[in-house]
Amino acid sequence: MMKYFMRHREIALMSLAAFLFSAGGTLWCYLSLRGVANTPLILHFDDLSGITAVGGLRALTAIGILGSLFTVINFFLAVELDLRDRFLGKLIAILTLIFAILLFLAFSAIINVN
Repeated sequence: MMKYFMRHREIALMSLAAFLFSAGGTLWCYLSLRGVANTPLILHFDDLSGITAVGGLRALTAIGILGSLFTVINFFLAVELDLRDRFLGKLIAILTLIFAILLFLAFSAIINVN
């Protein structure tokens, strides 16, 4: 099994970083906002419209779990694509990492707003 990951170490490292960003952001958000879990949380704010989306801690946790699940699925997809075409495998891994970083930034913005 380790030989399998060592053959695709770039994809494994990018996927591990993406998983840590998405799971870490979810855990950070949950631990930071669990004290105000009974009140509605501001999920989206726009300068022109004001508050456009509110929700609870359950919605944020579900988003984080879904992001972590997609990261795991994209890892296996990237490995399979890497076997066939090295460019597509790396592209999927890079895009997954970028979206995980964006999810982490979204969680940090929600924590700062609330």
